[in-house]
Amino acid sequence: MKKYLLYTGILAFGLILGYFIFGTSKQESKETSGHQHDNAEGQTWTCSMHPQIRKSEPGDCPICGMDLIPADTKESGNSLTFTMSAEAVKIANIQTTTIGGSNTTNS
Repeated sequence: MKKYLLYTGILAFGLILGYFIFGTSKQESKETSGHQHDNAEGQTWTCSMHPQIRKSEPGDCPICGMDLIPADTKESGNSLTFTMSAEAVKIANIQTTTIGGSNTTNS
């Protein structure tokens, strides 16, 4: 019985110590290390995991809770459009081919 009381006391002490070490620093770091971006007029914010989420101000993604990031101003506004630079296409070894086309036969 004394063994269980000793283990319970050690566990409680560890939980209290962990709370004081890690519990209070989480609030402080969240307040001090928040992303500071200039909210330019017309700036759109999006989630890096869910690009269909578009908001006019920074915040958290309603789906996953991640911080929203500024959307690229070069985007066309269509969340289904995927663009890559020429270097990225070369690195990814993406190859395309035309399907169909005009068949010119003499009849």
